Amino acid sequence: MAHGDVEYYEVWGDTASIGDLVKAVVLTVGLTMAAYLLVPGEAPVPLVAGLGGAVLGFVLSSFLIPTKRVLAAADEDADADADADADTDGGTGTGTGVRR
Repeated sequence: MAHGDVEYYEVWGDTASIGDLVKAVVLTVGLTMAAYLLVPGEAPVPLVAGLGGAVLGFVLSSFLIPTKRVLAAADEDADADADADADTDGGTGTGTGVRR
């Protein structure tokens, strides 16, 4: 998937550019390992510090790397069709159930 000159790849059902993905991974792994290796103490203190570094890396990544999504309003007829399919699937989300 490409948009302009940036190549997007699907990761866990979402799209991401490789550059942004690498930035986020390097930031998160770097903070995780720094916290784990630099915090003195007996176990489990370094592990908890590493977990805190991972959470901090995730939060910083979510603020520092801008999203690429563009949300657009859907057509009302398409929404009605989707609702009709959801009503006939018996709660499975497949839209293959019997209409009652």
